[in-house]
Amino acid sequence: MSPACFSTASHSSVKVRVGPRRDSFGNARFTTVDVPPVEFWAAQARPPLADDLSPEECAATARKYAALALKDSSNWRETLTTKHDISLYTLHHLANMIIMGPPSPAWNLATHILYTCVQLSYKPSILTMVRLALRSNKLGDRQFSGAEEAFARVLARRDDPDACTLQGLIYAKQDSCAADDKASEWFRRAMQIGGEEPGTWEWQPSCAMGLATIYLKQKQGKQAKEILHYAAVRLDIPEACWLYASVLDKYDAKRPYWLKKAAASGIEAAARELAQIELAGLDDRGLSNKERAKKEALADEWLGIAGDKALF
Repeated sequence: MSPACFSTASHSSVKVRVGPRRDSFGNARFTTVDVPPVEFWAAQARPPLADDLSPEECAATARKYAALALKDSSNWRETLTTKHDISLYTLHHLANMIIMGPPSPAWNLATHILYTCVQLSYKPSILTMVRLALRSNKLGDRQFSGAEEAFARVLARRDDPDACTLQGLIYAKQDSCAADDKASEWFRRAMQIGGEEPGTWEWQPSCAMGLATIYLKQKQGKQAKEILHYAAVRLDIPEACWLYASVLDKYDAKRPYWLKKAAASGIEAAARELAQIELAGLDDRGLSNKERAKKEALADEWLGIAGDKALF
């Protein structure tokens, strides 16, 4: 029998899938055409995403950054702030505006910017990149490893409320009793460091709502009520207004106020409950035609906010 012929051709149709590289976000997977125009920045450069950057500044910085990234000269990242006068603060907010905006090819520009800022140890971008990994269930993926390593260094100091909040969110997503206890510890640590004064640290709302969610899960009613009251009154968080109304007694005189505040901010569940309250009031036979019409109109209005079909 003659020996089998050796061939370098593959006899298998199975394709080996190669995972993302550690530095895949650092590859310029965009062109200058993908840089959003001034009109995009005009729509996005406003609170809460940004309140001190003009659309023209955003557009110019994005174009300048894209040109440098595509040229990819030696040490261009290290000279961004010194030689090219590009602020990491501005870059970080540009990336956030793209990520929070409508889907577009500029997403790759945003992740490239965040990657650059992570390489330059810019803390807000480190936290944002790790939170992106958390939200997409990709913690531990190679493409996020650089950001996770940088985050670990920030967290090890235990002196940053935003980092402590993110660690709490990471534990909270594990959805177990032990993880919830750990999450609660990190949230409380964040509040201890950052303080209760509104606006003193960026992830303050996430921390308050994360801690409130844990307390609700653990049926710690008193603690949940206290943190939700703080989040609703001091931080003015719409979801907190709704949840605070939910933990109040059904007949509490303050409950409708918090329901209306939540519904006016687009919380559908609050609007739906307000509609049910108005509809229940129609059973009162002592209502005048005018009062009945008003309740029907209010019920329709709340149902409209809730996204439900109007009844009248």
